[in-house]
Amino acid sequence: MALLRTVLALVVLLIVAHAALVFAGIERSTNALTEGIYGLGVLLESPAVLALNALGGSLPAWLDPANFYAVALVAAAGYLVLYLLLGIGGD
Repeated sequence: MALLRTVLALVVLLIVAHAALVFAGIERSTNALTEGIYGLGVLLESPAVLALNALGGSLPAWLDPANFYAVALVAAAGYLVLYLLLGIGGD
């Protein structure tokens, strides 16, 4: 269980790093590290896009699935909730 929680914590950290790189305006092709962060960020944020699209018109305007920061926030929050749920009832 601890390994899974560690992986989820690293996933949240990677999504936050991806959002920080986009916010700072650092290009994807700067080096191999940024290429990896951008690639994994898009891959790990895809379930959030799917969830936001599934909820459709019942969302507030700031949770637009086309908004990168909304998708990153929802993805990080989702993985953080999974992280917290895995810690409940542990020894």
